[in-house]
Amino acid sequence: SQERGRTPNTAASIERIKTQNLWLSHTGNAAGAYIDDAAYYADADLYFTRTDGTFKRPQSGKMNPGFGFSTDGGGFLGKDKRFYAWGEFNYSRDKIRNAQYNASLIDPFRGTPYYIADKGLSNWINQSFDMKVKAATPLYCDVLYLGFEGSYAVADGAKQKDPRPEIEMSRVEVKPSLLLKMNRHSIGADFDYYSRREYGYARTVNSRVSQTIWVMVAPGFFREMVTGLGSNALTMRDYNANNLGGGLQYGFSGRQVKIVVSGNYAYEVEDAKTAESAESSDERPKLIGTTRQDRWDAQVNARFDNGTGRDSWYLNLSWSRQDMDGIEYLTEFDNNPDIMDYVVTFKNVRSNFKVTDLKGELSFMRNEEGNSYSWTVGAGAAYRKIANIYYLCLLYTSDAA
Repeated sequence: SQERGRTPNTAASIERIKTQNLWLSHTGNAAGAYIDDAAYYADADLYFTRTDGTFKRPQSGKMNPGFGFSTDGGGFLGKDKRFYAWGEFNYSRDKIRNAQYNASLIDPFRGTPYYIADKGLSNWINQSFDMKVKAATPLYCDVLYLGFEGSYAVADGAKQKDPRPEIEMSRVEVKPSLLLKMNRHSIGADFDYYSRREYGYARTVNSRVSQTIWVMVAPGFFREMVTGLGSNALTMRDYNANNLGGGLQYGFSGRQVKIVVSGNYAYEVEDAKTAESAESSDERPKLIGTTRQDRWDAQVNARFDNGTGRDSWYLNLSWSRQDMDGIEYLTEFDNNPDIMDYVVTFKNVRSNFKVTDLKGELSFMRNEEGNSYSWTVGAGAAYRKIANIYYLCLLYTSDAA
């Protein structure tokens, strides 16, 4: 085991700590720091990126430069080192060159089917920062640990050609947890809630040139519209999501074997709204779609040490499934002076999206003194299955007698 509070001084030391912390690296239970006996560390990175290639989706762009800064660290604090605290901060700025088919989202791959696409090549400039903290209390009544995790993230993005969306995103998440310690066995649970909003307008600077856009409702299904030439149709998008979830964990800690088995479930609902004008003081957003998403995942993470502690094997197995329904709405404007807003006249589930993932990794690490290692090697495999359905409406007619 590690020496609590010992400060690593190499990149290899920090990588080894993160690898062997099974609870902190693979579960949402911050109280698991006491089972991991997590060592203190601090790390900071400044990085530059450049992505290119032809095997990609058109929204990804090409020859994309970027840079960022990240830092994280923590451990057991205080004179008696009984309290655990950890923090993380990340900042990134990326330029997506010559992207297509995205005029409403900072991340066009995050899963919502309700977005605006256009054919023109354009650059995006995106930047984001996020902060995360974890904390855990000492042992209560010789059996109970309490933990907490919280995060806050904001991002903004702007497209450089008409139509030109300027998008802002914010996300807040809280995750309390507890852990029961019974000799070599541990049982944990966590509760997860987050709220996310993504909001922005797509403005047309050159109103003398028309722009064709596609209002997407599913892959391959859309409504074609024209903006520009004095038209402000569907220039605003407002996405609001709320998520509730939780997880259970079981752990076993032996002299040469450590195993953590975990399972999680989450339910997310996201509404997508649109409005016609950024300048109009009496604009009324109308509901165009809602996604209801169920997510399940399960993991088995294990660490095997030889008798001397010089060699360690790590096994990570995971399964996840996402099942999302897309609900579409028919709305009309109610001129009643007491209402003066869009009301829903009909709604129905029109689409379904399923994603199943299987992953497996096995790695070997040759350990050294001082919480470091000399070399490591590993191999892994991943499988993904995607099944999308869009339900078409059937029209029935009857002949008059």
